[in-house]
Amino acid sequence: MNRQNFLKASILSAGFSLLPQAYAADIRVLVYGEHAGTDIVYHYTLVNNGMGKMMRFGIGVEDAGDGDKTTSPAPGVYSHYGQANSLGTLTRLPTGTMFVPNSGELPPHSNYDIPAPNPASVASPAQPAGWSGRIGGHRAGETYAIGWTAPQPVYGGPVNVTGADAGQTLSGFSVRVPATSVTGPGAMGSLEPYINGKFVAKVWLGESWIGKKEQQIFAPIEKQDTLPPVLSVTLSPNTLKKNEKLVPITATLTVKDDYDPQPEIKLESIVANEPLEKEDIKDAKLGTDDRQFKLKAEREAKNKAGRIYTVTYSATDGTGNKATASATVTVPHDERSKKDDERKQARTRGDQ
Repeated sequence: MNRQNFLKASILSAGFSLLPQAYAADIRVLVYGEHAGTDIVYHYTLVNNGMGKMMRFGIGVEDAGDGDKTTSPAPGVYSHYGQANSLGTLTRLPTGTMFVPNSGELPPHSNYDIPAPNPASVASPAQPAGWSGRIGGHRAGETYAIGWTAPQPVYGGPVNVTGADAGQTLSGFSVRVPATSVTGPGAMGSLEPYINGKFVAKVWLGESWIGKKEQQIFAPIEKQDTLPPVLSVTLSPNTLKKNEKLVPITATLTVKDDYDPQPEIKLESIVANEPLEKEDIKDAKLGTDDRQFKLKAEREAKNKAGRIYTVTYSATDGTGNKATASATVTVPHDERSKKDDERKQARTRGDQ
């Protein structure tokens, strides 16, 4: 399915028209993610380093780059009544998103539905008040975009003062998205565009409607969290006496992250320094937060180092930064027992 006509009643129709672009450095959007139960909450901070007032911005968008079009747009490009819009890149919808009829759309597109998120899924800052968030897209579309808009000024009056002024930083914009794939439109896609996608921002230059100018910026979202979690692993017991039995092992993990209080934990691998049989490792669920499994207390007779199991875990924060840590369980070669056996054999030969 192509993406033609996918941003009906989108954030872009609220004013993100293709206007002269300002320097991307004037406006920055920073992001970090944190796990919250089965969801990830992405937090966005808006930094206005420019000379104008930031009135709107959206995430998960790509410049269509086609200018105004009055003819039929190419596949993947939606031309909104002669005005070019942008392509959405978000492929997974926020938690609790439902679709409602888009009664405000003009024919022939009035039969399209638009996504309406649970209010807790797309949040705006408490101060300054009045910012609102919305999703652009429709049920049959493959991609979406999310945007926030400050209260709009009254025509002919002063420019609204609740936007992001020049030199101002605003936080409190957030999106809550399922961390794992679930059923429903937009639920099976990647979360990458929420972190590595682009944003579009609309800047109003001037203080009144007289001679007003608007600029639009497309630029990459920047990661606010760039450091992986700090992870450590201990295993108990970490030494096994050779008896060819499966021994329950418990992993204890300590993890800390600057932004995410609950990084995702996964058991990545269990390997050894000698060949393993299928039954040497039991009940280990790789790729999950599995902290209990069984290892066989076995080793090769000629391996003086003993068998060494190496167990590796990973911790990934909501921004995608990943750390790994390992610990070992050893089945040692018992030299003392070997010497005791030799002495016993010597005494037996002497007795004979």
